[in-house]
Amino acid sequence: MSRIIISFVLVFLGLQLFAQYEVNDNCMRAYRAIISLDFDEGRLWLEKEKAENPDNLIPVYYENYVDFLTLLIGEKESDFNILKPNKRERIKILEKGDATSPYYNYCLANVYLQWAFARVKFGQHVNAFFEIRKAYRLLEENRLDFPGFLPDNTGMGLLHALVGSVPDNYNWITDIIGMDGSVNEGVHELQQVVDSAINNKEYAHLLPESLFFLTFIQLNLSKGEQEALEIKQMLDSLPSKNPLIVFAKVSILMKTGHNDEAIEVLTNFRQDLDAYPFHYLKYLLGLAKLNRLDEDADRPLLKFIIYYEGKNYRASACQKVAWHHLIRGDILGYKENINKALFYTDGIVEEDKQALMEAESGIIPNAALLKARLLFDGGYHEQALRELQKAERDNHFESIAEQTEYYYRKGRVYHEMKEFDQALSGYKTAIEKGKGLKRYFAGNAALKSGNIYELLEDYEQAEKMYNKCLSLNFTEYEKGIKAMAKAGLNRIEE
Repeated sequence: MSRIIISFVLVFLGLQLFAQYEVNDNCMRAYRAIISLDFDEGRLWLEKEKAENPDNLIPVYYENYVDFLTLLIGEKESDFNILKPNKRERIKILEKGDATSPYYNYCLANVYLQWAFARVKFGQHVNAFFEIRKAYRLLEENRLDFPGFLPDNTGMGLLHALVGSVPDNYNWITDIIGMDGSVNEGVHELQQVVDSAINNKEYAHLLPESLFFLTFIQLNLSKGEQEALEIKQMLDSLPSKNPLIVFAKVSILMKTGHNDEAIEVLTNFRQDLDAYPFHYLKYLLGLAKLNRLDEDADRPLLKFIIYYEGKNYRASACQKVAWHHLIRGDILGYKENINKALFYTDGIVEEDKQALMEAESGIIPNAALLKARLLFDGGYHEQALRELQKAERDNHFESIAEQTEYYYRKGRVYHEMKEFDQALSGYKTAIEKGKGLKRYFAGNAALKSGNIYELLEDYEQAEKMYNKCLSLNFTEYEKGIKAMAKAGLNRIEE
């Protein structure tokens, strides 16, 4: 009890009392450079700080941030093998720090957490599992000893949201780790950091990171599009040259049907030549242009394939270039580019898996349905509906899969147009026709039906549809869809 009282007093008086963990001007300059991906400038400020204050351990933590972002954005196996030994050395240094400081567990936890996410990128799930468990326990211990230490909410908020979205059949994993939480809890914790960062200079440096995580949760685990747009307004107040902030803004715009604005942001963005290249933004620009059916949509995708050296999204980029040709009636161009996806088999993201499945199947997608899908993804709902109606008149659906997709896409369009009765009707038919398919249409139709019933506060039907989603057997996008269904159940049970 006395330690908790002392902790409250220390936090109240200011965390600069811990000389080993001084977030001073040098560190702030380094942090701003690092999250802007200008790693060389960040390292210069960290070296200056280490020369002036050799006992300060914050530079050690920020150096790990450089490695983390390098691996997260670059996704190069060679970098991973070179940088991996750094983690052990940094942990050794940080473990010699002042254990009476709230920054002691905080820095250690975040180093473990960053390496866990990096390992997931390279398929090392077992090691990632143990590092997440270590991070969670360190943050839990910090909460007991320093309950007023706000920075803990960043990592904890992300972990609680992720745990809250784990499907029931994977609960044994969280039981082993000893973790619990919910999406709403995670959002609340991160929102606390955002609010404090806006109103308190002491925590201002936490704003970009907490907004970035909050964006991820709102887009992937929550159903709050309006909340995501509110986050976008806060992101607008941050430096427009920061590629991570641009990525977060564009992700929100593309997920909320503001495709034209996303294209404008990406087209106008020029990354500093000294910064670590964020080639994924070229991929996003290609997707956004493809959704608008632009004539030059293939150009940024081809640039991404040429310049990006990482393992993920290259097969997907080949698929999207193939789609660009297919919707223009160029079957030969489609076949040529979809076959190129077969050269990029090391990707572990779902988009690459779907691209490889399409390439290996030899089945050419229905061009009319594909065009409707792209327009829908761009938020051009009326155009998408016209394409579906035209396709129905032309009787383009030759298989159960195409029939299922037609009703699913019809449901999606009406859903976004807030014509819920017609949306539910489309989803119902898609579930009935597609429940025996490995495609994602029936599963996502059940998920989206649950979203509608939840919005209408018919929680009994919402629960039924979320559970229906979890019970269906499909392989496409299964983890993501079922995670969102579990998150939906989690919301309505609170």
